[in-house]
Amino acid sequence: MFNPYGPVKGKGVLAEVAQYCKFPIVWCYNDMTRYRHFGTDYKTPPIDNVIQLRNISQSELYYLYEKAAAYICFSINEGFGWAVADAFVYDLPIISRNTGIVTFLGDQKGVMRYRTKEELIGHLAEGCLEKPDYNKSILDKYTYRGLVDRLFC
Repeated sequence: MFNPYGPVKGKGVLAEVAQYCKFPIVWCYNDMTRYRHFGTDYKTPPIDNVIQLRNISQSELYYLYEKAAAYICFSINEGFGWAVADAFVYDLPIISRNTGIVTFLGDQKGVMRYRTKEELIGHLAEGCLEKPDYNKSILDKYTYRGLVDRLFC
């Protein structure tokens, strides 16, 4: 998961539920993003069961996607959600609120949505994640041009 800096991005949710996760949670972040978000050098205290990785390379990030058990989105509200889209392309199970790109994915095997903290804890504690069987034709349906056409026509 990425960038849960404040309440909207789910930092409080992460801190509350991490202890219930069957696997360690990896939080990747970039100092430049943090600086733009806060305007200062932001320090994050350790969180139990969370491994924090700073400024990793693209090849290291790709390796993490290859080895991850799932992608968890803690965001309360999300724009598009590029990291969730990446997880979809890499065939990772996705655990997310129904926000951002998840709203376009439909009810596909491997996408687990939650509404409450208790539902999220249930997904994390289960530890038995469904292997996705994604229908990626959805990516053709919602191309940039297709989205623009839907917005303006």
